[in-house]
Amino acid sequence: MFKRSLILASALTLTAATGCSTNVNQIFAKNPNAAPTYINHEKAITDPSLNNKASVPEIIQAKRGNLLEVQATLQNNTSKQVDVYYIIDWYDTQGIIIKSRNARWQKITLKGMETRHVTSLGLTPDAVDFRVKLQEKE
Repeated sequence: MFKRSLILASALTLTAATGCSTNVNQIFAKNPNAAPTYINHEKAITDPSLNNKASVPEIIQAKRGNLLEVQATLQNNTSKQVDVYYIIDWYDTQGIIIKSRNARWQKITLKGMETRHVTSLGLTPDAVDFRVKLQEKE
């Protein structure tokens, strides 16, 4: 009887530990010193299922010398771990995509309700605009 209770208690402890391990607690400054430049952005949602799982709630941009840098916030909207692929494409003033050998879909794993940031630096001063794209599988 004792052995059976011990096994049951161990199983419950393991289940509880693994069930909660996907959520992420965050601690941050109450009065942050950073002054990010948030940009207004539009969304073109072609996969509502993915949008229910992961989204981009905010994007900030900054100048690094004569180059534009963006940081997109990726957010898991579920309590379960989600794998998302993202790419940030850069465009010139004519709306033409700037090709780069480094531009490729990258996988990011978001734990339950986790928020993470991804950044990209325009490789040339001609990069004046961008698009952040998400998909579930590469």
